[in-house]
Amino acid sequence: MNAETFIRRWIGLAALFAGLIALAPYFVHVVVANSGCQGATACAGAEELLGHYARRITLVVVIVPLLLAVASRTLATGGFGWAFPFALLMTAGALPLAAETRDLASMAGLGTAAEMAEMLALVFLLLLLIAFSAHPDDSDHGATAAWRTLLGFVALAALFVTAPVWTAGLAALPYVAPLGERLAVAAATGHAALGMQDALGAYATYCMLAFVLAAAGLLFSGPRAEAIRPIRPMRA
Repeated sequence: MNAETFIRRWIGLAALFAGLIALAPYFVHVVVANSGCQGATACAGAEELLGHYARRITLVVVIVPLLLAVASRTLATGGFGWAFPFALLMTAGALPLAAETRDLASMAGLGTAAEMAEMLALVFLLLLLIAFSAHPDDSDHGATAAWRTLLGFVALAALFVTAPVWTAGLAALPYVAPLGERLAVAAATGHAALGMQDALGAYATYCMLAFVLAAAGLLFSGPRAEAIRPIRPMRA
């Protein structure tokens, strides 16, 4: 998958997600109003149940194609070994934010520590999408490979310092909840051993800045158009 297709894919999926979230409450309300439910309690229960499944379906419709696009793009450019797991775990960290019952207007007023942590995972996922959108196509010379490798190391560091976020997301998912709990304990042990458990927010900010700088380096590592000069034929 080339950069142009990848950009169109993830921006289109983001627009689809925003549209479905905005329209879901009205759709659920219309379905409940025409369902013939008896009593306010029964209608409220039906609306809550439909809203719950509507959000889950929306997440599946958007997240699965997005992860497939990330896999295709990272396979085409290199870095699949770290970029796809990074996208997967950051998506897991941001899932509770997207799955909660709130409309778009209320999502703008994030205030609790948990909500801010989930937003951090979403920002890291967005940075990854932007980085591979800027990744030079058909270019794997020394500078590009070096910046991509550096970006991978920064991503690993970001996974370590943001472990409480994505492990909580994994722990909320069926089938992988025990794995998320074990990883959370292992990460907490590592943070305590390094004495950084009280400054994870600051380290996450540093990782975010390093991620942005590495992504910018990847952008400017591509071949310059002005460096490609036409070959003039030799005269006899």
